[in-house]
Amino acid sequence: MSVDEEVCASEILSNTWYLDNGASKRITMNDKNYIEFERFQSRHEITTANGKVLPALGKGTLQIVTVFNNKKQFKELKDVWYVPEIIKNLFSVLAIHDRYGNSRFVSTATMCWLKNDDICVLHGSRSKGRRLFKTNMKVIIPKLKIEVNLAKSVDSLLQLYHERCGHQDKRHEKSFLNHELNIQVNVQDELYEACRYGKAHRYVLFLKQKSDVASALQKVLAYASNSGHILKEVISDNGGEFDNKEVRMFLKKKGVVKRFTAPYTPEQNGGSERENRTIVKIARILKNSNLDVEFPPALWAELINASVYILNRT
Repeated sequence: MSVDEEVCASEILSNTWYLDNGASKRITMNDKNYIEFERFQSRHEITTANGKVLPALGKGTLQIVTVFNNKKQFKELKDVWYVPEIIKNLFSVLAIHDRYGNSRFVSTATMCWLKNDDICVLHGSRSKGRRLFKTNMKVIIPKLKIEVNLAKSVDSLLQLYHERCGHQDKRHEKSFLNHELNIQVNVQDELYEACRYGKAHRYVLFLKQKSDVASALQKVLAYASNSGHILKEVISDNGGEFDNKEVRMFLKKKGVVKRFTAPYTPEQNGGSERENRTIVKIARILKNSNLDVEFPPALWAELINASVYILNRT
């Protein structure tokens, strides 16, 4: 395939298109505007009029708009080759003639028209001394270009972003995709295995005295057993309420491993420490959300219960 030697001039125009009678393929230097793109698996190349050989890396489809008599026409331009070393985007007149038998190319010294069935589909102009006509065609830049091998549909795209964002609520992901990326998706009520691990619920027991820890652990084990779960390990600091004979004997009888963190190292039990902080933080926010209402200290436990209720459902 050969193209006019003017395409190898020094002036680079990435958004302007020129009509070329010698080119047998449509050619662009920009691979960012394709709505569909297929990379060549074998060697493809073009040859300019001065004998220079340029590699072609792929082909695809562009969305274009032309204006004639103040009327816009939106079309898809298919089979456009991507040649990164070309410096002018070329619209092939021969490609139109090959596809449409009734097409005609008409030109004067400064103007040209490409017609199909006597309807003008493209026109251009040129300055004196120039060999190529500059067209009035513009490429529509896609708003979004996503290359995801795993996403076969918009619904699987929702699942992909759901996983990427730490398995957040899919309704939030739907809103994000809609408003930020302009993608419409449907929310399906499916619970995936990874989400099941994240659906751990908090269970709060209030203690009047530290010595109530043993009886509280018995209640937790009974609740877990009745819910179909098995408690395998208990992690705590070295406080006396956890490290005593009654607790050790009870856990040993139930086959539960007791593990202590190193002294002054709460980060070894970071999950629980963070959960406690989050629960207390929400309780304080609820307590101070209405300055006209003063919660008595006796309702602190209810604020904690409300915080846990909210966290378990969000």
